Amino acid sequence: MKNFYFVFFLLFIGLNFTSSLAQTKPRLIVMTDIGGDPDDQQSLVRLLVHSDQLDIEGLLTTSRLEHGQDTKPTLIEEQLTAYAQVYPNLSKHSVGFPSPMYLRSLIKAGNGHQNELGEGHDTPASDWLIQQVDKPDPRPVWVSIWGGQRELAQALWKIKNTRSSADLTAFIAKLRIYAIGNQDGHERWILDTFPHLFFISSGFIQYGYPHSPKIREYSAYRGMYMTGDESLTSHQWVQDHVVQSHGDLGKLYPADAAGKKGMKEGDSPAFLGLLPNGLNIPEHPEWGGFGGRFRVLKNTLYTDIVDFQAGIWNERLSVSRWRSYFQNDFASRMDWCVKSFADANHPPKAVINNDWGLTPIEIAAQAGQKIKLSAKGSSDPDGHALHYRWWNYWETGNYGGRVSLVNTEKMNSYFNIPHDAKSGTLFHIILEITDSGSPALTSFRRAIVRVK
Repeated sequence: MKNFYFVFFLLFIGLNFTSSLAQTKPRLIVMTDIGGDPDDQQSLVRLLVHSDQLDIEGLLTTSRLEHGQDTKPTLIEEQLTAYAQVYPNLSKHSVGFPSPMYLRSLIKAGNGHQNELGEGHDTPASDWLIQQVDKPDPRPVWVSIWGGQRELAQALWKIKNTRSSADLTAFIAKLRIYAIGNQDGHERWILDTFPHLFFISSGFIQYGYPHSPKIREYSAYRGMYMTGDESLTSHQWVQDHVVQSHGDLGKLYPADAAGKKGMKEGDSPAFLGLLPNGLNIPEHPEWGGFGGRFRVLKNTLYTDIVDFQAGIWNERLSVSRWRSYFQNDFASRMDWCVKSFADANHPPKAVINNDWGLTPIEIAAQAGQKIKLSAKGSSDPDGHALHYRWWNYWETGNYGGRVSLVNTEKMNSYFNIPHDAKSGTLFHIILEITDSGSPALTSFRRAIVRVK
């Protein structure tokens, strides 16, 4: 009887978690110059094993740029053939994985010539983007740009020249762009022409391209594989956790990328920040998460900003600080490709102050007040013991110093609002719930404490 109630409890937790994800899934269109640097193929494997957490609505191929003025949709088709082989096993671990047939229907080719824009240059990719944004779905459409921005620019050009000013404004309002660099030079025109477009420019330092050289070292997305513990991106790590003994999809993960032995995946931050894990809040890039942390430069244009780790300030750290978490998550999902539910690990459920959702809880406070925090109710679908960690993400707040939490590794924690905290001061407190499975998986919750 005890086993019956335990299974029922886990089923209840799972159904609630699945329902929560269904309500929060971001809509996503990917634009990829796949077939150039092999890191796009690496990123696509990661995307596919996380596809239960997103509503993917487009897989658009763009110019391979300096690697060739053409597109390679066949490389996406090849990965989807491998995905079809592991799809039945993935579906044992989550009900949300899209069918291979559906994903195939999303492949749309763009223009291989990166500079062609305007009249007569519409493509299946640019028209598909318009079609998805026009759907009566109230959720915004996130466009994750892994290569050039030509297809986005073409779609925007067409809307600007064929619709009223009001309809253009409504179209722009539904878009959320995350671009990895300014890889084909269209970013300047897009930002100048549509100044109120929600646009995360990771690697904004490349804004001047092609009139000035690309500079990548100070770009948030480079934290995917640079800075921090780089053993987690090594050739051997890739072999052990992705390529070997992880099914047909793992075999298609390139073991090395351009200029990097092992994992590069410079494009993955463009969708990692959308994963509903309790940390990522997509509409607030300034709050930080797996996709990095960004500041408002003007209107709704977000650009890289530094985080601090081990005595160093750098934009890369806003991504690399999360590497152990997203790599363990990736490794576990590659296990899902070949292992049974009982033999694989699954993320715990993090609860904070009796709130079971994924959005931040908001706490109003007074200067000097004691703020109590509790992770009671957090659980693990595999029955593993849980470990707690509470900390202040001080770079994201606006207080001039730091606050120290008490009992940082226990279920219940607290801290005192500093007496000099003024009205409007914000403190971001992060709860990490880590299980004791292999690989160990972490779920998050965020509490935002605002001084009245």
